[in-house]
Amino acid sequence: ENRRMKREQLLAMMEGAWQASADALLAAKRRLMREKGIAFQYSPYPLAELPLPTADFCSIVGNLLDNAIEGVQRMPDRPCNPTIHLTFSRSWNMFYIYCENPCDPASITASKGRFISSKKKDEPGLHGIGLHSIEAIAQRAEGRAEFGVEGDVFHAKVVVPYLK
Repeated sequence: ENRRMKREQLLAMMEGAWQASADALLAAKRRLMREKGIAFQYSPYPLAELPLPTADFCSIVGNLLDNAIEGVQRMPDRPCNPTIHLTFSRSWNMFYIYCENPCDPASITASKGRFISSKKKDEPGLHGIGLHSIEAIAQRAEGRAEFGVEGDVFHAKVVVPYLK
C-alpha cells in the first residue's frame, strides 16, 4: 500500500513537471504572438501522461509555434486578425498535435515531398531545421509528422503512440 502511494505521488509530480513546462512554453509563445498582433486559439486535452519525454514534447510544440509565427509574419497581405490554432487530442493509444496558421503559399518551397526552409543564412536566431527536428522526434517515438498547405493555410499534424 505504501509503495503504491509513493508511485502515485511520483506520477503526480511528473505530470505536474511536464504540465508546468508546457504551460511556460505556451505562455511565452502566446505573449510573443500578442506582441506581433497574432491571435492564438489553443484546445488543450487533459492528459495524465505524455507518450514522449517532456523535452521532446516542448521541442515539437515550440518548433510548430515558431514556424507558425514566422509563416504569418512572411505574409505580404496579412489578414487583419491572423490566428494560429493549436490542438492536442488523444484517440485510444495515439496522441495528436495539430497546428494551423495562415501563410503565403508562394513563400513555401517543397522538394521531393519535403518542405525546404525559406530562412536566410544571415537571419539571426533562425536556423531552418524545425520541421526536420519535429519529424526526427516523432519518428524516434515511433510516430509521424505530416505537413501540408491548403489554400493559404499551413497544416501540421504530429501523431505519437503510447507504447506502454
